[in-house]
Amino acid sequence: MRIHASDVDIAGLECRVTPITAAEYGAPARRPRNSRLDTGKLGAICRLPHWREALALCMT
Repeated sequence: MRIHASDVDIAGLECRVTPITAAEYGAPARRPRNSRLDTGKLGAICRLPHWREALALCMT
């Protein structure tokens, strides 16, 4: 949910974002409880921006 609310904030849109869980979304595939990507190895060889910084670059 947080990334979608950030999309709205960064884009300067005015709308309400209602958070829901993966279960409430109703996707046919089961989702893992923790699906974060481990970027440790890549981060050791190059600078990876924080996700908010990268999102702002994509949205502007």
